[in-house]
Amino acid sequence: MASLKSLPASERFEEEVRQFCLTGLSAGTLAQDHAEWVDPFVAAGVVVYFYERNIYTPVGQKEIDGFLATDRGFFVVECKNVSGPVSGTLNASWQVGKEPILVSGSSHANPITQIKNRIGPLAAFLRDRKVPFYLTGLIVFPDDADLSRLSESGTLSVHEPPNRDHSYVVTCLSRVPGILGQMPPGAVTPADAAKVAKLLGLVVSDFDSPERLLRFPEGGFDDLSMAQNERILDRKRDQAKESSLALPEEARDAIIRPIDDARASLLTSLRLHNGRGGAEARGLLLPLLAGFLLLLLMGGTVTWYYQNRKEVLLIQKKNEEQLLPELIGKDPELTPYALLLLFYSQHPSIPPDKDLLSLAFPLKTREKAKVEPEFRKKFRARINEDMKLVSTISRFKVSISATLVRYDSGRNTFYLTGILPVRLPGDRENGTGLFPTGQIGVATRLSCPFCDSQVLLRDWPLKASVSPRGIFFSFPYPPGDVSGIIAQAPCAGCGIPVHVNVWMAPEAVDAGRTSSGKPFVSMVGSVKVLSIVLDTDGRELYRKNPPSI
Repeated sequence: MASLKSLPASERFEEEVRQFCLTGLSAGTLAQDHAEWVDPFVAAGVVVYFYERNIYTPVGQKEIDGFLATDRGFFVVECKNVSGPVSGTLNASWQVGKEPILVSGSSHANPITQIKNRIGPLAAFLRDRKVPFYLTGLIVFPDDADLSRLSESGTLSVHEPPNRDHSYVVTCLSRVPGILGQMPPGAVTPADAAKVAKLLGLVVSDFDSPERLLRFPEGGFDDLSMAQNERILDRKRDQAKESSLALPEEARDAIIRPIDDARASLLTSLRLHNGRGGAEARGLLLPLLAGFLLLLLMGGTVTWYYQNRKEVLLIQKKNEEQLLPELIGKDPELTPYALLLLFYSQHPSIPPDKDLLSLAFPLKTREKAKVEPEFRKKFRARINEDMKLVSTISRFKVSISATLVRYDSGRNTFYLTGILPVRLPGDRENGTGLFPTGQIGVATRLSCPFCDSQVLLRDWPLKASVSPRGIFFSFPYPPGDVSGIIAQAPCAGCGIPVHVNVWMAPEAVDAGRTSSGKPFVSMVGSVKVLSIVLDTDGRELYRKNPPSI
């Protein structure tokens, strides 16, 4: 596992949190004698499925310090590498001493606000894909941070597990296993964790692999000597076996055998990584390696390449697709990236801001483009191709979250709320122009981490109903299975979540910067197709003008 000492200070604590969750060893533990050490996660009975650093939310591309999957639940982790007395409340700014804690993407220094902005898009993405799990916010400080001054209020919990009233946990690193150990076990299965990893595009090792079974990295810890690594590995093996001592002999053997096999496999990887295979092994291995290398140099590599050429090209293509994802597909969703491309295609006299457009791509793509000229050319070419493509698209999809609140059995009509209506201006004399007189439209914001983005939709086909409680939109629905739909409400008197999917034709796009310098992009478009779909089972309740796309 990578040396913590070799990492820059800005990344060191984030990597320490990852190593601690995956192995149970922190930077402080690595510096101690390991003869009597125990893995705190194993001691607390917590099963860690995986931990990934620096991932991005599929919606909004917001960076997350860490994502932890355990049998107790899924956790969005925010790492704060500060020491000393920390003070603050649920809604006020947080400080270390008199200095505010730096929080990216927020107007004030409050990590709770920061982690809410991370959890929201990620939870919506998983919920739309029928993943029935809550995400808990976990804000982690080093052990030398003093959190006694933090005020517990609202959804904030200090050194305590989350519960119905506390959905965000603030704690120090060494306390994490104990807090998770107080939560109900078995809430998440390996299959659940694998499904979430796949949805997020994470590549994690098998849950029954040696490094997962013994929570020990393949090749060991770079910061430790060979002898120290072996002592830790032996302690992990002994601790893993302790849980089986009370079992019958046959059942105990079934558990111990995989543990011993995992220890042998990891010990081999440790010795190979450290170049300590023993004198006899090296004496036999080196001539064999030299012979194989000569054969490879004489043509084996070339033969292998041509035999596996398709697989090699496929892997290369897949790696490039991950770095240059398809942001505009055949049935394109309207995104800030697409809006900016439309703006530049409609205004050819304005030179495209390639740096702004590049922010729609993953961070690793932009970093690779900075250091590799060839990849930078491909990156710029992709943006140019997308600009040509977007000008040929006549319709884009916009998805708006809404809620069914009432069914009128007399009129066979459902009523919706959660959609923002606007009265569009028009020519009062003859009703011509872009906006007919008195027409009701809908405004919606698009999620964008680097800009303000909004869309104004005209030709809205749903009828608006004005009441003292606000404006509701209605659509007809036959009475046949209304009771089955109403039964899907999460509670008595609760609304039923739906998505209003709109296919719209772009008409006018505007872009620029606000007085504070933040980019903005907005568009006016006309609705061509509208479809209302239940969030619970994906059933389509209503469609206006079936699409030809």
